[in-house]
Amino acid sequence: MEVLAAIPFIYIIHISDSQLSPVIFRIMIWTYIYAPLVGGVIGYITNDIAIRMLFRPHTAKHIMGWRVPFTPGIPKEKGRIAEAVGTAICDNVISQEVLEKYLLSIGCVRRLRTSLPRRKETARR
Repeated sequence: MEVLAAIPFIYIIHISDSQLSPVIFRIMIWTYIYAPLVGGVIGYITNDIAIRMLFRPHTAKHIMGWRVPFTPGIPKEKGRIAEAVGTAICDNVISQEVLEKYLLSIGCVRRLRTSLPRRKETARR
């Protein structure tokens, strides 16, 4: 992709050996500098709004009596989402047998035996 973007740039430079015409230079500036900057700013703003709409409203928002769509968003559905993610992890990433084998391994049992008494002491304080 970078090679294709550089080809028009090189082609224009070879056409005008002495200097680039001001019109071509402005087109190049817009194409290679301003357009990506404007697109980046627009993308940043829209992503910021989308993330705020998903995570921030913990209650439904209303404008002139109408409920704003997708509010309260994720906080309302967190139980269902957590269950779906847990099921997906169990089905695709780690099985029950692998988890049992790890939790019942000697190393894990040793770590639990050494860390649990310390946690009890700190909890009593």
